[in-house]
Amino acid sequence: MLIGAISDTHDNLPMVKKAIDRLNQAEVSLVLHAGDITSPFTPKMFSELKPPMIVTYGNNDAERELLKKRFTEIGKEVRGLFAEVEVDGVRVALSQGDEVDLNKKQIKKQL
Repeated sequence: MLIGAISDTHDNLPMVKKAIDRLNQAEVSLVLHAGDITSPFTPKMFSELKPPMIVTYGNNDAERELLKKRFTEIGKEVRGLFAEVEVDGVRVALSQGDEVDLNKKQIKKQL
């Protein structure tokens, strides 16, 4: 399985478009977005993304409930500040990384 990983798109719509095109072209099976989408108008762009996408929030995602609503409307999944994703028997941690205490807690939990 091929997984695409992106982060810190910060409402840069031309770059979001390029990333979506590239991920679709590569025929990835899943996309992980580690936050900093930033504004609630950006998720609409991801409706063009063919594979499923799991999103976590970043430190610049202030309107989290509205972001979650917008992603849900286009069939993409938001999991909060941290997501544990299992793909083909491999566990992947997805986080923006700025929540130091949360990250330490999750790492200890996995050891």
